Amino acid sequence: MRPGDFTGSLQVRKKEAQVSIYVSSIGRFAQPDTVLPSLRSPQSLNRFSYAYNNPIMFIDSSGHAGCPADDVDIWLGNAPDCDGIEIAKEHVVNKNGTALVAAGIAVQSQWLQSEETERKHHEINPNSSSGYGIAQASYSETDDPFDPQNAIEVMETRIENALQPCTGGVIVCTATDMIIIAALAQNNILDASAVTGLANNEEREPRWIAYFRGQSEPNPLSGLSAWLRETQTGQRFQGSFMLRLFLNDLYELLDAGYTLPAGFDVVDWEYLEYLANLTTDELDELGQ
Repeated sequence: MRPGDFTGSLQVRKKEAQVSIYVSSIGRFAQPDTVLPSLRSPQSLNRFSYAYNNPIMFIDSSGHAGCPADDVDIWLGNAPDCDGIEIAKEHVVNKNGTALVAAGIAVQSQWLQSEETERKHHEINPNSSSGYGIAQASYSETDDPFDPQNAIEVMETRIENALQPCTGGVIVCTATDMIIIAALAQNNILDASAVTGLANNEEREPRWIAYFRGQSEPNPLSGLSAWLRETQTGQRFQGSFMLRLFLNDLYELLDAGYTLPAGFDVVDWEYLEYLANLTTDELDELGQ
């Protein structure tokens, strides 16, 4: 729902066919939003306001979250992908322990095109390793990447396989480490062997600063979108930036009732935010 969609004193929430009474004299709705707000976003604590009290920059079609009105904010990792989050909610029905998988689906949905377009691409390039469907899965990962259930299973497999060195005791991982691994594995950046290599030290613990610093710059000829994002944000696309995309969507899904897997009781969210906001220049300075 955009601010211009008002008629008189009523706001129609299109997706849920709800109506909220808007009291123009006080600039507020008469009913609160139906979902509890996020403690991470102070503006959302006022459930009677519209879109974080910032209708110029945000829209709210459901009463559940304020979505950026400008897709550039999503593209640059400055805000959650509300469309992707809705896709994740639609297909990842079980919220118990599935927050990482749902966040992976939400992130991958950024690259989702119409099924017709993606099928035509595959027909023209049958041997391509391109991804399709809500998980952007390749045909090497599943026989039918367009099937939502197959896509969810692909995402589960990506994350579970990458976490095997942690869950199997090969390396020492905290819950914080495992969220970072999931954030990169959902985009096929990390697999089990790469995760094992992260902890090639006496303590057998991942070294994330060194890993992020070691990521190469995307090739604009083969990965123009990644290269543009890295150039415009100043962040490593396959490191801090991908973690940022993942956390943006993960926070929203946790607030919507999705939960982390068992054993993720203690998470250092402050450290995750620190890593997700590191620029390439800062990584270089830390490496000196």
